[in-house]
Amino acid sequence: MWFTAEERDVLCQQAELRWGQSQELRARSTAARMRAQLLHERTSAAIGRAEDLLQRQTGIVIGEAELLGEDSRHAAALERLADRAIADWGSAAMALDDGAAVVACGEMGDLLRIKEVLGATLSSVFGATDAGTALGLAIAIQPDVAVIDTKLELADGVDVALALPLYAPRTKTLVLTEDPLRAAQVRVVGFDAAPRHPPDSVLGEWVVNAPA
Repeated sequence: MWFTAEERDVLCQQAELRWGQSQELRARSTAARMRAQLLHERTSAAIGRAEDLLQRQTGIVIGEAELLGEDSRHAAALERLADRAIADWGSAAMALDDGAAVVACGEMGDLLRIKEVLGATLSSVFGATDAGTALGLAIAIQPDVAVIDTKLELADGVDVALALPLYAPRTKTLVLTEDPLRAAQVRVVGFDAAPRHPPDSVLGEWVVNAPA
């Protein structure tokens, strides 16, 4: 069985609350780093050390998953895209019946193909090519299933998937990766894994069995 409208609504409310709490924590962390920077810059000998520290601390960390590398511009872009998806789709969750999915894939051809395959079973399939939109959609609509490719804009798809237990704990997730170590990593936390560019038959069988 897919989520009922009531179940999805409760999950959405919980996820948006957690997202707001994460944003508050990130804002406090940023302010603390800015204060540290000012203190360090009072002495010329510490300026270099302060800059190195700031360069290493510009990722968004959600739970155990570091969604970004060391580029603060990407961190800001990811958060903006997630916020936009939540704002755009947050009111739609209650209207989703007969199953919903999020597909995150950096290659448009694969994205459209996977959406079409899942759409044969599910009534609503949402797509994203970047990590921020994918995370925002997961928060906003609480999909029954998610298919996440490792190759996304702004962040590694595995790191996005590893954030889902916090923001979409009941979503059944399939991670597409060619890396055996990454596949093992996601299986340890309860996700399924398959090679990138999976055939339609593999996707179709997986989504049919997802509610089991």
